Amino acid sequence: MGTTQSISSRVKYDPNWRGLNTAISSVAKAVEELIALDTEDSSDHTDTEVDVNLDTKIKKAEKRKEKNLGKLFKRFAELENGSGRSSTGKSKNKVWGRSGKKASIRLGYVLSSIATSGLDKTLDAIGLSHLKGKDLKTIVGGLLDYCATNADTMDEVAARAASGLIIEEFLKNNWGPITTGTPPQAAGLSDNELSKCLVNFWSYYIFENLFERFNESILQKFTNNPTVKANTAHEIKNFIINSLNALNYKVEFIKIDWKGSEGRAIIDRLYISIINIFR
Repeated sequence: MGTTQSISSRVKYDPNWRGLNTAISSVAKAVEELIALDTEDSSDHTDTEVDVNLDTKIKKAEKRKEKNLGKLFKRFAELENGSGRSSTGKSKNKVWGRSGKKASIRLGYVLSSIATSGLDKTLDAIGLSHLKGKDLKTIVGGLLDYCATNADTMDEVAARAASGLIIEEFLKNNWGPITTGTPPQAAGLSDNELSKCLVNFWSYYIFENLFERFNESILQKFTNNPTVKANTAHEIKNFIINSLNALNYKVEFIKIDWKGSEGRAIIDRLYISIINIFR
């Protein structure tokens, strides 16, 4: 938490993020307007003309919100250090993406290995044999350290947070409560389900990378209405999830060599697709 706050406090001095600060504030202002209009809509109206005018205002505010969300993610995809346009599929972007790619490659290997070989053999393969038989919470911690070890930069913090969410969801969804029980040795998940895990990782990673940088500034600007922060986060997260779901991403997950060049190429192509969908 301290790492995130200390990095967030330096965002206003980072030329790569100044424009985004304005963009995310525009989204928050539109959200604030919608909250006010919703409150007005909750009161009793007997005048039909007033109701029509209010409905018009709400539609215009929704339109502004969607327009500002589009602008926000276009700027996010085109930061000064590059937007992933290399013909080789390798991003020049040094602001975000690098840690996400590294973590998602390792995450791909872990999920694929558990689905085909079982948890114990996966732990053996990545040097975590000592975690066999432990409770799931401990196993999640070990797998998280394997997928995203560092948390020194905001990009690394975002990759680690997203990895933790995916690993925890993956184990919970397949083996029940995260704090109890020993999971079976193989999940038998489909390529579709595993591909969805990878897309969800990028959704969480982008949200953490973007919103947490401005967490503090949004609070400061809307101190009289903390609901704005929560609703803005909700709108940004939904926009990311809906955008990435539109990719209809699917790969032959289990057949991929996640430790070799094939795994890196798969992630590079996914990253470029994400960049392009936000443009």
